[in-house]
Amino acid sequence: RLPASLRLPVQEHSIDFALFYHVSEHLDREDTYTILCEIRRCLRRSGRALVQFSLLDHPDNQEEFLKWARKGDREGVRSRFYTEHEAMILLQMVGLYPQIRLFIPGEFAVVVTTDDKRVLGQMPLFSLPSASGLSSTPPKKSSRGQSPRRSLVVVNREGTSGNGKRSV
Repeated sequence: RLPASLRLPVQEHSIDFALFYHVSEHLDREDTYTILCEIRRCLRRSGRALVQFSLLDHPDNQEEFLKWARKGDREGVRSRFYTEHEAMILLQMVGLYPQIRLFIPGEFAVVVTTDDKRVLGQMPLFSLPSASGLSSTPPKKSSRGQSPRRSLVVVNREGTSGNGKRSV
């Protein structure tokens, strides 16, 4: 177990991004909570973290779980798995709020923030500004029955691509 007094060697509210990926499965739940609290303490108000939990409901993870449960942990790696509900409870207790879900089989991977308490799945939809070549109507199929290629545009909440310029 990690000491409850664990502190990362980083000043409070001093980092923009933290990565917590394939870590929780090797820790006790209490230690996962401790590290997530430290991530929250270190993130700037506008900071983000990518947090991942391995899910028990995936067949590969169930196989790993049964292997460790039946044969023990000879390598000292441990395998702890969560449900999505358990992962969400841990994040809520810490004060980290999922904003974007990455759909990776067997994983609950989310980009979290400390300042936006909206629940995942209830984020507002927004429309992209109209521009030459982009339309809100579905593309027409070609004479060969194929749809034309379209580009995907990602816009953050401020409506910019991150560099202050509108992306379209």
